Amino acid sequence: MSEAKGNSYTLESSWKAGYNLRKQTSAGAEEDLEDGNMLGEANVASAIAQQVTEKISALMELKFAKLKSSLDKLSNRIKDNTERIAEAENRIPEGEDLTASTENKLSHRN
Repeated sequence: MSEAKGNSYTLESSWKAGYNLRKQTSAGAEEDLEDGNMLGEANVASAIAQQVTEKISALMELKFAKLKSSLDKLSNRIKDNTERIAEAENRIPEGEDLTASTENKLSHRN
């Protein structure tokens, strides 16, 4: 009987050892999966961040291009207006001179 108990104990300890080994292996596999998932999630998050950054950059480039175009148009209009004002300012003294000479001619006639 002691042999049967011995065999039973050996079988029981063998079963427990196998169970513990499976438990450790599956726990290790779960940890590996969790690590893999974390790495996978990190890679996915990195890829998403990269895509978002690229899309935001492209959108900003487009918006800045439109802004630059608008600013260029405004700059050209300001330049044109500045030239027109400068020409008008140059014509004012010419008009004053013409008026003064006309006044002189009229005053000499009287």
